[in-house]
Amino acid sequence: MDIKNIVNHMKIEWKLLLREPWVWVKMFIIMPINMFLPYYFMARAFNNEGAVYKITSTTLIWAYIYFTVFESFLSKEKIIHSKKLESLFMLPGAFFNWIIGQTLAINLFYATSFIFSGFLVFNLSNIKITYIGIFILFIIALFTSLTFNILIFSIQLIKRNFFHVFNISMDWIHILVGVLYPITLFPFMIKIISYLIPLTYALQFIRYYSLSDLIINIVLNFIYLLSSIIILRRSIGKYKNSGELY
Repeated sequence: MDIKNIVNHMKIEWKLLLREPWVWVKMFIIMPINMFLPYYFMARAFNNEGAVYKITSTTLIWAYIYFTVFESFLSKEKIIHSKKLESLFMLPGAFFNWIIGQTLAINLFYATSFIFSGFLVFNLSNIKITYIGIFILFIIALFTSLTFNILIFSIQLIKRNFFHVFNISMDWIHILVGVLYPITLFPFMIKIISYLIPLTYALQFIRYYSLSDLIINIVLNFIYLLSSIIILRRSIGKYKNSGELY
């Protein structure tokens, strides 16, 4: 891993994002309005400050992960269908430097939207939240999102026409991790699936402040990250041997 190359890849990705007017629309209009306000008004209907805070916080984290994962997926699709991927595979270390740099760039780029959306909705709901509170929420979202981004990409490389499966999967994950409700409401068999998803524990930590949930989230993220690296290394090996990914 080369820090200088990672930073260079981050700069390139930032420049590409800055050139896309639609990205700014997603960050400061679509993300705050579509992903937060409906849930905010729903929570306000119950007139419960605790419920408003929890729903706002969990929705904020989900919105950040949702948008960064989709942005990263679309960006990596362009690379997969170009000649650049071949160069990244063949140059020692270049592939992983690019993945880390590109993924970090998108996640940090959307940090602006996360902070803006968070303070906007918390101020609308008159809930006091400190800079430390927003920072903690962001770190939890960032760590989970980075792992999810790399995991999705490892599957993206080995499965042709993955977009439709990916799109549907995001809807199912939204349900299974309990963005709007605790997963204690689920039947036992569904709970088993939910407990295999790292984001479930991040959201439970926000609701219950349980240190064990935070630890399990970190452990599962590392397991998924390690699994993603193994899959990516196999993809590199297959491409070098056969010149094909599928």
